[in-house]
Amino acid sequence: AATTTNSNSNNNHHHRLLCTLSAHTGSSVLAVRFSNSGRYLASAGDDAVVCVYAKQQDSHGALLARGNLENGGNKGGNTNAVEHWIRIKLCRGHGLDAVGLAWAPDDSHLVSCSLDSNTPIIVWKLTDLAEANGNYNNNGSNDNGSNNNGSNNDNDGHYYHHNYSNVLCNPYKVLGKGIHTSTVKGVTFDPAGTYLASSGDDPSVCIWRAHDDWGLERRIDAKSGIFRNWTTGGGGNNNNTHTITTLSAQSLFRRLSWSTDGAYICATNAVVRNKNVASTISREGWAVSGSKSAASGAVNLVGHKQPVVASRHCPYLLNNNNNNSNNNSKRSRKDDDEMDTDNNIDNNDDDDDDSEPDYSTLLALGDKRGFVTVWSTRKSRPIFKIQCSETRCTVTDLAWGRCPSSSSSSSSSSSS
Repeated sequence: AATTTNSNSNNNHHHRLLCTLSAHTGSSVLAVRFSNSGRYLASAGDDAVVCVYAKQQDSHGALLARGNLENGGNKGGNTNAVEHWIRIKLCRGHGLDAVGLAWAPDDSHLVSCSLDSNTPIIVWKLTDLAEANGNYNNNGSNDNGSNNNGSNNDNDGHYYHHNYSNVLCNPYKVLGKGIHTSTVKGVTFDPAGTYLASSGDDPSVCIWRAHDDWGLERRIDAKSGIFRNWTTGGGGNNNNTHTITTLSAQSLFRRLSWSTDGAYICATNAVVRNKNVASTISREGWAVSGSKSAASGAVNLVGHKQPVVASRHCPYLLNNNNNNSNNNSKRSRKDDDEMDTDNNIDNNDDDDDDSEPDYSTLLALGDKRGFVTVWSTRKSRPIFKIQCSETRCTVTDLAWGRCPSSSSSSSSSSSS
């Protein structure tokens, strides 16, 4: 992890390596996600293990960070590190590479997905972390009013004092077996914590209830029209088996993303009319663009020649003040001109019902050739496009900074 600090000169920025973590025993870390509170970090790797870390404040932080990492030594135990993070949870249950992670909004659950067909999706119950979050208020104090460390920033100032005897974590729920008929490569939580979405190579997107029985709510597959229709058997044609294998090998990731306002899901690896697109699934009836009951928010984003493999919504909603002013002035003039007509009054009521929200959301997409685009719900075309990999390697993941104008991506040849 790296951070940017300001020196005495406003134009001079310095990047520091905060900490190096090496708790995984495999060769690759395939997913990392900060919790929504910002206090915890989860990682998943090709060793089929999911790790959860927390920042340590006390003087023994460096020693704990060294002793709690499996590889030990200088790999993650560097006493010169700016921050000291310790592994507080070790989640074992997958049989193959864990490739995706998603935190519940309240940090009470962590969900991981894997290439393992026996445990494609595992829900890890981390209520002790959620309870620890509840012990602090927004002023950097605990519930009894004492100050935690003098910081007013939840993400920077809070540290986790963990019961180290409870490190191992067993699966709470296993989802997707028999429903996803191929490997699952992406998961995302509804911002309200009501649903969980998963994406697999079937191809399909499954919506799960994130409460009670964690049962299946809806399955969106090739019949919806946003995925290639792969069939098996029929006519003795062996090309189908080959194409399914090709689809699975397109990418190691299907990083779908739920919009910040919860109105829709962005599904990656979608194909419409033989064009690679990112397709959004509306929360209203889980409809897609082009369906008979297409709902608000269901669109196909056309702008990538190669398969879109990663998506990430900006965590902020952007206020459209200028648009609101124009709409309000137009509405006032219209009301003055048409106030005396009953039909026009009815039309005005309909316009109010169909009016767009006074905010917009941003969405970043990455494809298999290293191209990244940024989209706004107010525009029909991407507002930004860049090739982040000179060698045209796959964009493996995307992340937004605290400022909506900044984002970063990682590719298979490098990370940032």
